Amino acid sequence: MEYKLRKEAESLLEKKFNSKDLQNKSLEELIHELKVHQIELELQNEELLKTQGKLLSSQQKYFELFDLAPVAYLIVDNNTVIHDVNLTATNLLNRDRNLIINKKFESFIHPDYQDQFYFFFNGLKKNTLETKHESCLKINDEDTFVRIACNIEKPDSNPEEKLIRFTIIDNTAEKLAVKELKTVKERLELSLLAGNVAWWVWDYPTQTVFYDRKKAEMLGYEDGVMTQNIYEITAMIHPDDYKATMENMRAHLEGRIPQYQLEYRLKTKQGSYKWFFDQGSVTKRDKDGKPLKICGVVIDITEKKNAELQHMASEKRFRQFAALLPQVVCELDGDFNILYINEFGKSLFGLKNLTSYNFFDFLDQENKRNVQKSFSDLVNQTSTKDPGLQIKLKNTEGKDITIFAYATFEIENQKLKTIRAIGIDLAERLKLENHLSTLNEELNMQKIQLENFNKALEGRVAEEVEKNRVKDHLMSLQARHAAMGEMVGHIAHQWKQPLNTLNLLVLDIQDAYNYGELNEEYINKSVRTSKKVIDHMSQTIDDFRNFFKPLKAKKTFNVKHQVDKALSFIRATIETSGIKLENNIMEDFFTLGFPNEFSQVVINLVNNAREAIIENEDIKDPLIRIDSKKDEKSGSIFFYNNGGPIPENVIPHIFEPYFTTKESNKGTGIGLYLVKTIIKQNMNGKIALKNHAKGVEFEIVLPLS
Repeated sequence: MEYKLRKEAESLLEKKFNSKDLQNKSLEELIHELKVHQIELELQNEELLKTQGKLLSSQQKYFELFDLAPVAYLIVDNNTVIHDVNLTATNLLNRDRNLIINKKFESFIHPDYQDQFYFFFNGLKKNTLETKHESCLKINDEDTFVRIACNIEKPDSNPEEKLIRFTIIDNTAEKLAVKELKTVKERLELSLLAGNVAWWVWDYPTQTVFYDRKKAEMLGYEDGVMTQNIYEITAMIHPDDYKATMENMRAHLEGRIPQYQLEYRLKTKQGSYKWFFDQGSVTKRDKDGKPLKICGVVIDITEKKNAELQHMASEKRFRQFAALLPQVVCELDGDFNILYINEFGKSLFGLKNLTSYNFFDFLDQENKRNVQKSFSDLVNQTSTKDPGLQIKLKNTEGKDITIFAYATFEIENQKLKTIRAIGIDLAERLKLENHLSTLNEELNMQKIQLENFNKALEGRVAEEVEKNRVKDHLMSLQARHAAMGEMVGHIAHQWKQPLNTLNLLVLDIQDAYNYGELNEEYINKSVRTSKKVIDHMSQTIDDFRNFFKPLKAKKTFNVKHQVDKALSFIRATIETSGIKLENNIMEDFFTLGFPNEFSQVVINLVNNAREAIIENEDIKDPLIRIDSKKDEKSGSIFFYNNGGPIPENVIPHIFEPYFTTKESNKGTGIGLYLVKTIIKQNMNGKIALKNHAKGVEFEIVLPLS
C-alpha cells in the first residue's frame, strides 16, 4: 500500500516539477521549497480533519433525527420494497431491522385494508395530490391503526427511480377512544331515552340552545323541530314560575350558586303546560369569568307533579274534615314525634306549635312502658284489628288528660314508619264513672253510651264519604236546575208576545160588543186567531219539555238542525240584547250521541258568550258566530264571540268544577265542567278554547257518523 502511494507521488512530482529546473536551483532553495510544501500539506491535513469531524457530526444528527425520531420512518421504492427503517419503525413492526429491509411494506397491511392501500399507493406513484392515508397493520395477529404521510425523492444516480419516504404514526389509541366514545354516546342516548330524559346545550354568546329530539317531542313538537332562541324558549315558561326560574338561572350564571336546578312549567305546542325538572351548570367560561357554554338535562315530571297536587288536595280535604271533629286526630313518625294534630287536639294538649313535641313528652314512666308495649304488640300483629287503648297524659299546663285512642300503622322493613290515630277525650266519661262507680248499671250505661258515640262517629265518617260520592251527581242536578231556570226565562220571553196578542183580542172583542160590531163572523175570526196563538204557545211548551227529556241510547243526528233547535229557545233573548247570532254549520254534518245533551252544550256556550258581551259595554258590533269544518273522520264546531279574551291565568282552570269568574250570585262554576263531561265522556269528543284579539273561540271535535 505504501509502495503504491509512493509511486503515485513520484509520478505527480514529475508532472509538477521539471528535472532541469531542480538542477538549476541551489540546495537552500530546494530545502525551502520542501518546507513550504510540508507546511502546505499539514494545513491541508488539518482541513481534512475538520471536514471529517463535521461529517461525523452530520451523521450523528441524521441518526438522532431519523433513527431516534418519535415516529416511524420507512423508505420504500416503487414496489413498496423497504430500503431503510428507523428504530421507531422496527419497534412498531416488532421486527429486527434486517428482517424488515427488502420486504414489501404492503405485506404488513391488514388484509381488509390492502385494497385501499393499493389504490392510494398507485395514485401516489402517479403524482396525485393525495399524500396522506389511514390504514391498519397486522402485527403478531394484532391490529394497529396508523396514519401514513408520504413524500417522494428521485436519486441523482437514477432519476427514473423513485424513493418514497413513509412517516407512520400509531393512532390505535385514538381509534379505540373514538370507538369507545361512540359506544358511550349510544349508551347515554339509550339511558336518556329509557329515563324520559333529554339534554340541552346553551351557547351563551349567540343565545342559541341546542337539544336532542326528545326535548322537542316532550313539548308536543313531534317532528323534533322547535325554536332554538333562548328568549323564545324562556317565554314558554308559565307566568307563575317565570320569576323564580330566571332568578335561579341568573344566580348560577353569576357564580353565586354552584348549580342551576329547579322545577317549572313549560307551554307545549298544543297550548297546555307540562312540569319539568331542569338541571345544568356552566361548563366553560372566558378569561373574565363570563359564561360561554351551559349544559344540562331536563326530565318530564308532569305525572309525578299531578300526583303530588292530587295528594295535596286530598290532604287538604282530610285536614278540613279533621278540623271539624271533636276528637284528637294526629299523625306520628316512627319515633313518636308529632307530625300533625288537629285543632281539637292542640287545644286539649295545650300546644302552640309542633316544632319540638314528642308524644312521650306527655306520659309518665309507667304510661310510657304501657304504651310502648301496646304499640309493640299491635305492630307485631298487623293482621289483628286495633282494639283501642286508654292512655293517661299530662298536657303542657300540667292538667291530667285521659283519651281512648285507635291507631293504624305503616311498617317498612319491619320498622315502624308512621302512626295515624284518633283519640277520644274521656274527661266527661271519667267524671261520670267516678260519680257512679258504685252503680254497676250506670257503669254499663256509660259503656253503651261510649259504644253509641263510636257508632255515631263512624256514621259521621260514612256520611262524609257518601257526600263525596254524590258530589258529582249534585253538581249535575244543580246545573240542570240552573238550566231549567234559564229555560223558564226563555219560555216567558217566548210567551210574552203571544200573551199580548191574546190580551188585544180579548179587549177587541169587548170593544166590538160595546159598539155593536160583534157578530158570528167576527167571533169566528177572533177564535181562529186565538187558536193559532194558543197552538204556538203549546208547541213552545212541547219543545221545551222534549228538550229536557233524557235519551237512554245514542242516536245519529244532524248537527246543524240540532243547533238550530237549541238556538230557537234562546234566539229571542239573544237578539233582544242587540247581539247578532249566526249559524254557519254545514248541512251534511252528522254525528252519533245524545241530541238533547248536545243542545244543552250549545245553549250553555251561547249564554256564556251573551253574558260576556253584555258585561263588556265597549263592543260596537256584538256577534256570536257558529262555524264548522270536517275531515275524513271527525268534524269541528267553532263557537266564536267578540266579548273580549279570557285572562291567560284563567284558561287552565276554565273547565274545572266550581271554578267561575262571575260574582257569587251570578254563576255556579259548573256549566263548562258539565259541557266538557258531555262532550268527552258521553259523545267521545274533545273541547278546547283559545283567545282571539277581540274575543274567545271554543272548538268542539266530534266523530262523524
